[in-house]
Amino acid sequence: MPPLMCFVLGGLGEEAVGGRYDGDPCRMGHTDIFLVTASRMMTSTPPPLIGNRYQLQSRLGQGGMGVVYKAKDRLTDEFVALKQVTVQPSQIQHNSRAETSEATGDDLVALAHEFEILAGLRHPHIIGVLDYGFDADRMPYYTMQLMPNTRDFYEPAPVDVAKAVKLLSQVLLALDYLHRRGITHRDLKPSNIMIDERGNARVLDFGLAVQGSVGGGISGTLAYMSPEVLTGMPATPKSDLFALGVMMYEMFVGKHPFASTSITNALHKIMTMDFDARPLPAGVDLVVRRLLMPDPADRYSNARDVIADLCAYTSQPLPPESSDIRESILQSATFVGREREIAVLREGLALALGGQGSSWLIGGESGVGKSRLIREVQIRAQVGGTLVLTGQAVTGGGTLYQLWREAIRRLALVVEMTDYEASVLVEIAPDIPQLIGRNIIPAPLMPGSGQQDRLTQAILSVFRKAAAIVPVLLIVEDLQWTSESIEPLRALIKAVPEMRLMIVGTYRNDERPDLPDELPEAKVIALERLSEPEIERLSVAMLGAEGAQPQLIHLLEQETEGNVFFMVEVVRALAEMAGNLQDVGRLTLPERVVAGGVQAIIRRRLDQAPTWAQPALRLAAVAGRQVDAKLLIPLCGRLNLLPERMSFDDWVAACVSASVLRVQDNRIVFAHDKLREAMIDGLDAAEKAPLHRQIAEGLESLYAHDPTYAGVLYEHWHAAGDSAKELAYAMVFGKQLYDQSMYSKARALYERALELLPDDKPSAERVEIYRKLSSIAWITSEYEQAKSLCDTLITLSRAAGSLSGEAAALRTLGMLENLYGNNERFEQLFLESLALSHSANDQDGIARSLKELAFAAEIAGDYERAMSLHHQALEIWREIHDEIGEASEINDMGILYALKADWTNAIDLWEQSLTIKRRVGDRRGEAATVMNIGTALRNMNRTQDALMHYQRAISLWREIGSKPGLAAALNNMAGALQDSERYVEARAMQMESLQIKREVGDQQGIADSLANLATLEMLEGNPSAIHTLLLEILPMRRAQGDVRGLQGTLASLAYVEIAPRSDHRIEGGNRESAAAYLRESCELALQLAVNPAYVDALVSLAALAVYDGEFTRGAELLGLIDAIYPQPGVSAARMLDAIWHAAQKPLRAAFHEAFERGRSLDAVTALHEAVERFDGIQSSA
Repeated sequence: MPPLMCFVLGGLGEEAVGGRYDGDPCRMGHTDIFLVTASRMMTSTPPPLIGNRYQLQSRLGQGGMGVVYKAKDRLTDEFVALKQVTVQPSQIQHNSRAETSEATGDDLVALAHEFEILAGLRHPHIIGVLDYGFDADRMPYYTMQLMPNTRDFYEPAPVDVAKAVKLLSQVLLALDYLHRRGITHRDLKPSNIMIDERGNARVLDFGLAVQGSVGGGISGTLAYMSPEVLTGMPATPKSDLFALGVMMYEMFVGKHPFASTSITNALHKIMTMDFDARPLPAGVDLVVRRLLMPDPADRYSNARDVIADLCAYTSQPLPPESSDIRESILQSATFVGREREIAVLREGLALALGGQGSSWLIGGESGVGKSRLIREVQIRAQVGGTLVLTGQAVTGGGTLYQLWREAIRRLALVVEMTDYEASVLVEIAPDIPQLIGRNIIPAPLMPGSGQQDRLTQAILSVFRKAAAIVPVLLIVEDLQWTSESIEPLRALIKAVPEMRLMIVGTYRNDERPDLPDELPEAKVIALERLSEPEIERLSVAMLGAEGAQPQLIHLLEQETEGNVFFMVEVVRALAEMAGNLQDVGRLTLPERVVAGGVQAIIRRRLDQAPTWAQPALRLAAVAGRQVDAKLLIPLCGRLNLLPERMSFDDWVAACVSASVLRVQDNRIVFAHDKLREAMIDGLDAAEKAPLHRQIAEGLESLYAHDPTYAGVLYEHWHAAGDSAKELAYAMVFGKQLYDQSMYSKARALYERALELLPDDKPSAERVEIYRKLSSIAWITSEYEQAKSLCDTLITLSRAAGSLSGEAAALRTLGMLENLYGNNERFEQLFLESLALSHSANDQDGIARSLKELAFAAEIAGDYERAMSLHHQALEIWREIHDEIGEASEINDMGILYALKADWTNAIDLWEQSLTIKRRVGDRRGEAATVMNIGTALRNMNRTQDALMHYQRAISLWREIGSKPGLAAALNNMAGALQDSERYVEARAMQMESLQIKREVGDQQGIADSLANLATLEMLEGNPSAIHTLLLEILPMRRAQGDVRGLQGTLASLAYVEIAPRSDHRIEGGNRESAAAYLRESCELALQLAVNPAYVDALVSLAALAVYDGEFTRGAELLGLIDAIYPQPGVSAARMLDAIWHAAQKPLRAAFHEAFERGRSLDAVTALHEAVERFDGIQSSA
């Protein structure tokens, strides 16, 4: 044996600090006491918050490695024990240190690996690690279950042998569990064992110990150190058994076996096994002697053998068997075959820390190793102080935006969420008010896709805030199952380059191969199956050198084709055939491992869970991949799914031991999707239905007031075959989908609801379903179907006596008539809707009807009536506190002022509307109103201000992803650039706008863009191109019923026929055509009765007067135009300037007299005179 090494550990006794050891074992090295009990609380003033999650309450104890606190987990609202490590990671001995630290040179990475292993352990007789992390100073901490009302491991004398054997056996079972997973406790002592409320032993603080200040790898507590550890050898499972031998002696005798008057003498006794075994009970002495052997080879080989002898020698029954996995190394084998991918992601993480964010999609089939890869990235991120957020999509049974729920909850503890952000995000995470500690009123419902737009922007906002505080890694798994959650992800990926954020998503590329096309900004890593050399490396990692045998590699390749999950399962099956992993290499290999292939192997693994655990396991599989303890615990009790003496923790431990479940990020999940899928596939329909019912009933009881579970409950009641419940949740979930603009899914759900209705009789439910279906058809441009559904809705509503339902149908039909250009019918339908809404006292319906009637009056040119109707609607919106409706109405009132060229009042109203829209998060409305203000500024010749507003609108529309909105903003921006004579830029923007409008089929928008291109051609002196464009526009304006647009187009056509400048006039211009165009334009201007329309007609009338040689009349009309419209746009100014020069030259001094005389003329009279003059002339176009 090597010579005894000299070292110093805190708490060795008085001799270590200059005094003498008095023989009291309680004074001998209890250096790291972890009092996980509220009953032994010590008072102190701890720091307030760890990891922005754990609120420290009070100090429970302190030892050589750190301080233990009672802490409140703000995410779960539960109390835990939190250990804040205060020694440097390089001074902590643990099981992962040798392998990982030597490979990476990073003690923090090694420690994080160890924490991850410890956090995955579950056993009835251990207190496991729940969560871990690193604080702002990169010092580690971890949390454990807080055990109430615990007591000391040792019982006061006299000792009950049966009771003592029971407790010792439980400790040995815990050690056996740890040792089988390659974990040595390293510091086993009485203070690291608690007796819980049920009288069972619980081992804690395992796997970690403080390294000695002298002596290299020596660690632990002196009183329980084995001889080999004292001589500098590493701790092993047999070292733990030695420590238990010391404790066994203390338990029965009441003192330390090697108690002495000095430490030197005590050490000598330990090395020579000099102790008195006579006080020990018969049989126990034999066990203790073997446990305390100086040479590890002479001790018991494992904890199971100790249990067997202890029970046999004391005539006590063996403890119940618990299922264990074959070997921990199967799940912790060296990560092989992904070195390039790890290097790429580590580089991306490093760049993200420096502010260059990136996003990655890791694609591959199920079982290929995607989860293991991202765990490696997660560990690297955590030790670097990065905030790690996770999310997982599920197939069926998930809540809306489930992918984001946990990430948003975590961010609520990290960033200062505004009331607005919280009011929007509460839709995803209903407990946000509790997390941030203040009441939050949910944001008002947004129409159309505005709801999802607002939610997306709120998610972006809190991520930006978080990334400004700390680097963030977002891990989102199973993206092949995402639907509504993809939109926020797409927006976040687009914004990620400007943030300290790295996004890593995984997906099954055989199930959703086009996902990279949906997220084009993300970089793709495709994980292939392992090659033959990589298969060999993984086999060696699991089996040692024997794993390199060619015939074994051939079998693994044949059975698994390089799928990592299947490889682990095949090796597990071979180990069962051989008896253990070490003997697989000596096994005569079969041609096939299991008949039935990998599916049979998966089924075999499921069967490793004990028979008694299977009923609850089936229930958990049907419930979802993640095990919801709040749901399953009461269900297991109510349904008697567990044996009388088995708790839920026992069940989790058994399933974890069988590697069917695992613990990840303090969540209990199925170890792999394939296991859950196989469990479900093994159930027939008759077995599934009652399980779904039980889960649905449990969810209703647990989450009765959480609307986000409506979709989950719909799925379960549907599978349970309960039509009444399915219908009820179909209605609720259908509305949620509709509100989120998920129209395809909402339609399918409402159509299913129709099938579930008990009969064909009219009912409130049937009316509501048709109301939503007709609305969806209108929104998705399925106009014929919308009309048919509205007709049915009217019939049903009348039969059911639903006035509001009939009114809603009439409103949709009215919108259809407006679309078809039937303005008279459009107005009539809304008048009928208004009357019905009044009868039903439906204030929302009244306001909506008034709003559209105002629009009908606007189209007809009756602006005074339109404004009156808008005011009536506005009053109602305010009475019912509908801010969305209020803002929209104010915006429309601003448009009316704009049509009359009252830009000051228009801007004032738009600014009011903008304030409300920003307050409620209506970004679509904000973009539209900003664009309107830009147009007003442009008409006021404030071109630079207009350009700034248009640029802001373009940015908003691009962020939102609205093509129609973007096209309109580009169109307006092009006009402002024309005003600044930046024609090249203007043409590029106008062409982009036109292309988008053609893509989306926006006919009126196409006409507007063509009109702007015609203006650009005029400014550049291309009259032939102007004429061609105007002739293309004219029939479009007529078909659309756009009176104002038609009037302006006719005036422009007249002008290019007889323009005074040759670069404005087409070759061979025709006066008769011009007169015909002008007659109709003047009639429409009189109908519209607004100055902009008057001016368009008057400009062309002035040009015609000059063309006819009536220069005085031309000068008078120029004066009239100047009086009513003193600030024309650039293009109008160009035309006026041409007319001015053409009239001034022949008139000379008389021009100014005529001009001034014209300023007092009446525009309406001038237009009437023109119409009478042109009487009998008809436009040929």
